[in-house]
Amino acid sequence: MKNPIKHLAHNLIWNTTGQVWAVWRVEPAAYRHASRSAKNQLLADTEALIKSIEGEYRLISACGQLDPAATVERMINGVDLAASPEYAAVCEQVLDRLEAIESRERSRYLAVPLPEPGGARGALAAFATAASSLAASAGAAPGRIKPSEVKAKLAQARALRASWPGSIDLAEAAPAEILWLYARAPRRGLDEPARPRPGEGPVSATGLGALDEVLYDEGARTDRGRSAKALNPFAHRHLKTLTEHGPSYQAFLCLSEMPSQFVFPGSEWLAGLDEFDFPVEWAVCLRGVPRTEAEAKSRRQARELQAQVGEYTGDEGDEARAPAPLIEAIGALENMRERLSASSSELEVQASAVLCVYGETAAEAERRAETLRKAYAATDYQLSRPTGGQLTCYQALLPGAATPRMLGDYTQFTLARDFAMAMPFSGDRLGDDEGALYALGLSGAGMLPVLTDFSLGPRIDASASAAFVGELGSGKSVAMKTAAFYVLARGRRPDWPGSRGRVLAVDRTPNQEWVRFLKACPGRTQVIEISDHATLSLDPLRIFAGKQAARYTEAVLTTLLQVRTMTDEDVVLSEAIEDTVRAGAPSLLKLAKRLAARGRTDPEAASLARKLRAIAFKGQARALFDPRLEPLSVSGADSIVFAVAGLTLPTPEELASEVRLARLPFEKIFGQAALVLLTAVCRETAFAAPHEFVLTSWDECWWMAGCPEGRALMLEMVRDSRKHNCAAHFGLHDGDDLGVGDEHADTLRGLLRLRYLFRHRTAALAAKGLEFMGLEGGDRDLLELVMGLSPVAVSPAERAARAGECLHRDLSGRLGLIKVLIPQSEAVARAILTTPRAGAEQGSAAPAGDAAVAR
Repeated sequence: MKNPIKHLAHNLIWNTTGQVWAVWRVEPAAYRHASRSAKNQLLADTEALIKSIEGEYRLISACGQLDPAATVERMINGVDLAASPEYAAVCEQVLDRLEAIESRERSRYLAVPLPEPGGARGALAAFATAASSLAASAGAAPGRIKPSEVKAKLAQARALRASWPGSIDLAEAAPAEILWLYARAPRRGLDEPARPRPGEGPVSATGLGALDEVLYDEGARTDRGRSAKALNPFAHRHLKTLTEHGPSYQAFLCLSEMPSQFVFPGSEWLAGLDEFDFPVEWAVCLRGVPRTEAEAKSRRQARELQAQVGEYTGDEGDEARAPAPLIEAIGALENMRERLSASSSELEVQASAVLCVYGETAAEAERRAETLRKAYAATDYQLSRPTGGQLTCYQALLPGAATPRMLGDYTQFTLARDFAMAMPFSGDRLGDDEGALYALGLSGAGMLPVLTDFSLGPRIDASASAAFVGELGSGKSVAMKTAAFYVLARGRRPDWPGSRGRVLAVDRTPNQEWVRFLKACPGRTQVIEISDHATLSLDPLRIFAGKQAARYTEAVLTTLLQVRTMTDEDVVLSEAIEDTVRAGAPSLLKLAKRLAARGRTDPEAASLARKLRAIAFKGQARALFDPRLEPLSVSGADSIVFAVAGLTLPTPEELASEVRLARLPFEKIFGQAALVLLTAVCRETAFAAPHEFVLTSWDECWWMAGCPEGRALMLEMVRDSRKHNCAAHFGLHDGDDLGVGDEHADTLRGLLRLRYLFRHRTAALAAKGLEFMGLEGGDRDLLELVMGLSPVAVSPAERAARAGECLHRDLSGRLGLIKVLIPQSEAVARAILTTPRAGAEQGSAAPAGDAAVAR
C-alpha cells in the first residue's frame, strides 16, 4: 500500500487519485452521564448535521496514547516554576505516575471529499483527476499544487462548513493532525506518536515520505516462514504492520447487520465502544442520499419484494406462505418510506462501518476481535471479519484514502435519525486545557487525566466558585483540600507580576484538620482563633480602615448587641462608631469608653456601653476586645485559617420565631456576630488585590447557610468573585444546605458552575444530589452509580483504589465520572486525610494519589 497523500495544506488533503478531501476535528459532547434532555439535544444536533451532508463522507475515530510529558507540559504552562518549587516537585512525581498508566484519548474526525465545480472548470478538474490517478498507478511523482488552487479549495471547504448547522463543534484539522493519523496507524498498540495539539507540528516533505516506510503483511504470513504449509485463512484474519518500532497486529471487523428498528436511549452502538477494556477504533464511510432519490429507489425495492412474495403465494395471494424474513423486510421498507415522505429534509444514510482492534501479538488482536464480535452479536448487531480484506479495511481509517469498494458489501441503509442514535460525536472529556492533575476521568475507555485550573474562571469571564456534595466520609473534604493545595502551589504566574494563589478557610473541627492541612501546603499559614486562646485581634475597628471599619463594626455590633434597625439605640451606636473612627486609632474598647461618656446624659448610650463591657469580659470575645493582641494583617500570609470550633449558630427555627429569638443564649448570638465578622474579613481579603487569586473554602457550610445573614453573605461573595479574581468553595451534605425556597438560596445554587457529587448511600439524598447536578433524580442507573461511589463495604485495597470517586460538572458544563487524586506530596498526603485510622498512622505517609478512605 502506497501513501495516498499527494499534498497537505490547512485541513485539505490532495490524494494521488486527484481528489481533494477536507478534514475537521469534532469536539465531542459529554454524553454517558448527561441528563435525558442533554442526550436528546445531542441526538437532534447530530441528526441535523447528518441531514445537511449529501454525497460521500467519512467519520473516523482514533484512540491515541497520551504522552505523559505532554500532559505535564500542560500542567506547568502559565506557572512560574522557579517561584513554585513544591509544584515543580509534584509535576515530577506526576510524570512518573502517568508513565505507569496507559491513558488513551479518543479523537473524532469528519472527512469530506470536495465536489468538483460544474461546467468547463469541472471538466478540466475531472480530466486532471483522471490524469493524476493514471500517473499514480504508473508510479510517476505527483505534480505540485498551485497556491491559487489551495486558496480556491480552502474557500470551498469553508463555504461547505458554513452551510452546515453550527451545533456540532467542528474545528479545521491541522496538517500535523492528519499526518499523525497516518503515522500512528501502522504503530497501533506500540510506541505511538503523541497527537499534536492545535497549532503544533509543521509539515515537511520528509514527513510525507516517511509514511511509506511500512511493511504490510495480510494474515501475518511472515510469522510462519516461507516453508510453512498453507493454513486455514479464517484463522488469520488480521493485518501485521511492520515498522522500525516493531510489529503491530490489527484485526478489522465490518458491521454486516443492524436491528430493523432503533430505540433511544439504547442504540448508541458507536458510543458503546468505550465500554470495552481495550481500545476500539472505527471509521464509517457514509453517503447521504436525497429524499427524492431514496424514495424512487425504495419504490423499486418494494415492487421487487412484492414480486418475491407472489412467487410463494401464487394465485391464492396467501402471504402466510411467504418466509417471515421477507415479510419483515417489506414492513421495514414500508416504515422507511413513510418516514422519508414525512419530512422534506429527510435523507437516506448509507453506512459502511469498520472497527479496528489491535495488540502486541496476533493472538491478542484475535482475542479482542472475538470479544467485540460476541458482545455485539448479543444486541442484534452482527460484526463480520473479512477474509483477505484486512488491508482494505485498514485504508478506511485514513482520511483522504479512496473509499474501499469492498465495503459496499457491508452497506447498511438507515435514515439520519437512526444513524445519529449511534452517537458518533459523544465523548467524556472533562476539565480544562491546562491546570493541575486534579483527577482521573473514569467515563471513557481507560483513565484520562483531568486537568483543572481553579483560577481559570475569572480569566474567561466565568465564576470559579464550586460546590462539593456528599455524605460524611465520601471524599468531599479531601477534594476541597486538594483544590486549595493547587491554588497555593501554582498561583504564581510569570506574565502577572505579584501574582499568587491564596486560601482562606474556616475550620470548625475540634482537631483543626484544615489548620494541620494548610500548614503542610506551600507558603506561610496564619491561624486565627476566636476563643479565649486567641493570639490575634479581630477587632473590626483595628483591622479595617475608614468607611469599611465603620460599616463592618456596625454590622457586627448590631447583631452582637441585638440592636434593632432605625431605633434610638441604632442611631446612637452609629454616631458613636463614626466619632470613634474620626478620632483616630479606633478600637472597640475606645468605642465603649465613648459610649460610657455619652451615657452620662444619654440612657441609650449608657445601655450600649454596659452591654459592651459585659461582653468584653467573656472568654469567647477576647479576639474582639483584648488590646494586647496584635491586629490581624491579611496581606502577608498565603493561607489564613479561622479556627472556630467553639462557635455555635442559631437554627433556622430559632431565627423564624420572635419568642425563641429573644431567648437565644449568648453563645449563639456571639456565633452569629462572629460569622458576620469572618465573612467580612474574607470578603475584604479576597477583593483587596486583583493580581492575587483568593479561594475561600467553607467546608460543612450548612452552619453558615442555615441563617439568612450567612446565606446573604455567601451570595455576595459568589456574585462579586469573578470581577475580583477570587472564588468560594462550599462543602455540603445536601444541595438543600444552601437553603430551600429562598431567593438567595436559589440564586446562589444557580451561580455555582463547578459541581462535584460524591457518594450518598441513601436513595433520597442521592436523588437530591443528582437533581443538584442537573440530572434526573429518578434515574435508576444514576441512583445506583451515586450510591455505589467509593464503596465502603469492600476490601481495604479496593476501598483505597476507589477513594475519591464522584460525578463532576466542569466549567464548560460537561458532566462525567472522575476520581480525585491526592497531590503527589508525602507531607500533604499525611495531613489531608481525616479518617481516624489514617490519623493514628501519621508517621507513615499514605501513597500520594491513592488515599484510603477520604472524607
